[in-house]
Amino acid sequence: MAFQKYGWDLLAFAGSIIGGIITYLGVKMTITSQREDRKVDKYYQDISVLYYIVNNTSFIKNVEIFECGEELEDGSYKVNISDTLAMQLDYIVDFMDIVQDKISDLIKSLDVDSFAVLDVNMKNLSGARLFVKEFDLYFRRDGENRMKERVSKYIDISEKIHKLIEDHMDDRTTEYLKIKKKTN
Repeated sequence: MAFQKYGWDLLAFAGSIIGGIITYLGVKMTITSQREDRKVDKYYQDISVLYYIVNNTSFIKNVEIFECGEELEDGSYKVNISDTLAMQLDYIVDFMDIVQDKISDLIKSLDVDSFAVLDVNMKNLSGARLFVKEFDLYFRRDGENRMKERVSKYIDISEKIHKLIEDHMDDRTTEYLKIKKKTN
C-alpha cells in the first residue's frame, strides 16, 4: 500500500483525524457552555441592579398623593400646599439620587434607545434640584399654581423613568428565565 511505502499507518491516520474532530467538538461545546454561563451571569447582574432601583424607587408612584397638613379642632384636615409641594420635590430628588447612583450599571443593561430616553428624562428632571434648594423663593415668586404644575411635571417624568426601568427589568427577567431554562 502507498501508506506503508511512506511509513504511514492508515489506522493511525484515521484515528488522528477522528481524535481531532472529537477534540474540536469538545472545545466548541465548552466554549458555547461558557458563553451561555456568562450570558446568564450578565442577565443576573442586570436584574439585580434593576430590581434594586425599582424596589427603592417604587415610592415615586405615590408621591402625587402625599400631603402635609394639620388636623383642625373641628376634626377636618387642612393641607399645607407649600409644605406638600416641597416634600414632593424632596421625594423626586431622592428618586433621582437612587437612579443616578446606579446609572453606570444601567448603561451596561439598557439598549441605546432606552438609555437615550432615560438620559433625556433625567436631564429634564434635574431642574427639580434647583426648586428644592430655593423652594420658598420660587413659591412666593411664581405662586401656588405654577409650582403645582412644575411638581406635577417632575412627578410625571419620574414615573416615566420608573416605568422604563421596571419594564426593562421585566424583559430582562423573562430573557434570563428562558436562557436559564435552556442551560439546565
